[in-house]
Amino acid sequence: MKAHASLVVKPMHRSLIFHLWAAMLILLNTECVHSQRRLVVPQGQSGGWSFHGNQILLAESYSKTASIVNLATGTIVQTFHGHTEPVWATAFSLDGTKAATVAYDSDDSGYDYSTDNSIRIWDVLSGKELYRIPHAALLFQFSQDGSRLLVDLGDSHGLEVWDIDTKRKLFDLEVTRYHQPYAASFDPDSMTIDVPIDNGTIEIFNYGDGKLRCRIPESASSAEYSRDGKQFLIVSSDATVINIWDPRTCRLLQGTIGGHHQFTAAHFSSDGQMVVASLLDSPRVQLISARTGTMIKQFSLPGVDRFTDVALSADGKRLLARWQIQGVQTQTGIFDMHYTTLWDVQSGQELHRFDDGAGMGYGSSLVLGFSQDHGTIPVLVDTRLASLWSAQTGKLIIKYQSP
Repeated sequence: MKAHASLVVKPMHRSLIFHLWAAMLILLNTECVHSQRRLVVPQGQSGGWSFHGNQILLAESYSKTASIVNLATGTIVQTFHGHTEPVWATAFSLDGTKAATVAYDSDDSGYDYSTDNSIRIWDVLSGKELYRIPHAALLFQFSQDGSRLLVDLGDSHGLEVWDIDTKRKLFDLEVTRYHQPYAASFDPDSMTIDVPIDNGTIEIFNYGDGKLRCRIPESASSAEYSRDGKQFLIVSSDATVINIWDPRTCRLLQGTIGGHHQFTAAHFSSDGQMVVASLLDSPRVQLISARTGTMIKQFSLPGVDRFTDVALSADGKRLLARWQIQGVQTQTGIFDMHYTTLWDVQSGQELHRFDDGAGMGYGSSLVLGFSQDHGTIPVLVDTRLASLWSAQTGKLIIKYQSP
C-alpha cells in the first residue's frame, strides 16, 4: 500500500547542516529531557508532534510551516503558513478544532528566542490563523476544554494563562522563584496548574484565578497528573523515589511506590490505577500499583544497559520502552545504540523491536509513542514520517512513500 509523501526533509544549503544536526539531537538524544523526545506527552501540551485521532501535527526540519498528516494514508490534510522562522513545537487542542505552533531561529552558538516572536493559534478546518500571542515560548498547553493556553516563557520570564476566545491574557502565575522550564502543566480536570520551582517545591495554583493554592514540599525530576486530575505523580529530583500526591490539597497519597531505585521515567496508566516505570539500576520496566505501591509485573531484556522511557497503551495491554546498548563499536566509531520494544503486557512477549540507530544524525529513527487511539505507532526517520505500525500485533501497516 502506497501513500503520498508526508513530511520530508528537503535538500539543504551547507550553512543549514548545523540546524539539521541540532534538531535531530534535540529530537533523538535520550539524555534530553525536553518533551520533544518523550513517549508520553500530556494531552494538549506542545512537543515535537501532537496527536488527534488518526492524525498527527508536526513540522519537518527547518520548515516554517507545520502540517497535519493522516496516519492511515500519509497524506497532508492541512498546512499552516505564516511563521517567518522554523516551527519547533506544535499542539492540538483536545477537541482537534484548533492547533498552536511556535517558531525559533538559531545560529552556530545555539538556540535563541525567535524574532518571529509568536505562538500562533490556527483553525484546523480552514487552516487560517485565528490570532497570535506575542511570545516565543518554551512550552504551551491547551486546557481540557480548549478555552485557555498556558504559556511558559522560561525560568526567568514567567508563566502566563491566555483566554483563547477573547484573545487576551488572563493572568500571570506569581511563582516565588525561578521555575523549571518545560514542566508546568494544566490539571486535566481544570482545577489546578502545577509549577515545579527550583527551590525544591512544586507550587499548585488555582485554574480559575491563578492564585497560589498550596505547595508540595518535593523537588521533581518529572511530574504528571493522572487522567482524571485527582493524582499527581512525582519522580524525585535525584530520580530515586516516586510519590503520588493529591494536587488539590498537596497531601501525600502514596509514598515511595515501587521502592528505592534509580528511575528514568514513570507514568500513570490511563485509569490511574497503575504506574509504569523504567529503572536504571538492574535495567527493567515495572508495573506498580498506584494504590499500594507494590510491584505487579516487570519486564526485562538481555544485554540492555539502560531503559530510558516507557509508555503504556490506553487499554493497558501494550507497553513501549526505549532502551540503550552503550559503547557499541561501528564502522564509523563507538556509539550508544538505541532501540524501542513493544511488549504484550499479559504474556510478556516482545512483539517488535524498533532499531533507532545511534540516536542522532542521518538515518536515525524515532518511535513517537502510541497514537491518540493507541491503535498505531508512528515512526520518524530523519525527521520524516516514515512508517506506521500496529500496536496490537507489532506488524508494519504502511511505509510512507517518499517523493
